[in-house]
Amino acid sequence: MRYNERKLEVLDILNKERNLTARQILDRIDEDITMKCLTALLTRYHRFGYLHREKNHNKFIYKLNPCGIKKLNWLMSVIV
Repeated sequence: MRYNERKLEVLDILNKERNLTARQILDRIDEDITMKCLTALLTRYHRFGYLHREKNHNKFIYKLNPCGIKKLNWLMSVIV
């Protein structure tokens, strides 16, 4: 899977379902990816400004924010 395809997949999951933990996102991803790799991606997407995250009982809860929606729409127009 290419770099932007994984980003599209993760952002699309969070667009369809809000307030997910990394484990819940991992369960919805089609291909094999480790939890360590996914959490690194989620941290990077949060730093890029695509995601909002809150800590709840020692777990981060992720949601797509307006910048992430804009990036998702751009990715869909380029990849799909």
